[in-house]
Amino acid sequence: MPTIKFKFTSQGGSQISKEIKAIADQLAKINGTRFDGNGSGLGAIRDQAGAAATQVRDLEQASRDAAEGTALLQQAAQIGAQAISAGVREFASFDDAIRAAGVTSQATAEDLEVLREESLRLATVSSKTPEEVAKTSIELSRAGFTALETAEALEGVVRASEATGTSLSKVGDIVAKTIRQFGLSAEDSTRVADVLVQAANSANVSIESLGQSLKFAGVAGAAANQDLETVVTALAALGDVGLGRYWRAESDGSIPSLSAN
Repeated sequence: MPTIKFKFTSQGGSQISKEIKAIADQLAKINGTRFDGNGSGLGAIRDQAGAAATQVRDLEQASRDAAEGTALLQQAAQIGAQAISAGVREFASFDDAIRAAGVTSQATAEDLEVLREESLRLATVSSKTPEEVAKTSIELSRAGFTALETAEALEGVVRASEATGTSLSKVGDIVAKTIRQFGLSAEDSTRVADVLVQAANSANVSIESLGQSLKFAGVAGAAANQDLETVVTALAALGDVGLGRYWRAESDGSIPSLSAN
């Protein structure tokens, strides 16, 4: 009697068709199997039919797996394309913001590259995106900072934003103005940020409210030779008891006083 051997592969639709044809050929041979007296012919048919049925099931599974595999590949390709597109857009926005900061501060190509590298570095060590850091560079440049001064000031701004949850743009505006009010330099941005964060975290005030009070108290305090720490501590103490909003600068530039006006 014929010996039937099965070989299963799953290499696409054409291969599946070949396998099905092979099964059909083998089943056809069953018709030619001879029966002997002890029933071995019947057993051979049963074995061959069972093997053929198993191979058919395997082919059906292979077909389903191939369809699922194709669908997964298509999905992966789509996700990859979307990720690449988003990355390109983010980089373009970052580059545009850096260039805008460079134009505002009239930066040289070398200074702009320093600002670019620092913005990228800060984005890797914080929760901020490169685009967010770059847009803050624009705000600092508009406040009169050069590209190199902005690069020096950014770290303090990012740290304060991270510590308080205040937006980068808001912190950048307050830090820049505070630096100018007290006649400090861009490299003092970390000092300014630390003073503001400490005050906000130790009293019932926020960086925003301190920034608002410093619009009046900062210049007057600096004119009276009061340093940043002294003025901010006083503002925090007043804010802690609900009096921070009463600070105002006197018309003669003296130390701000309490006023209900």
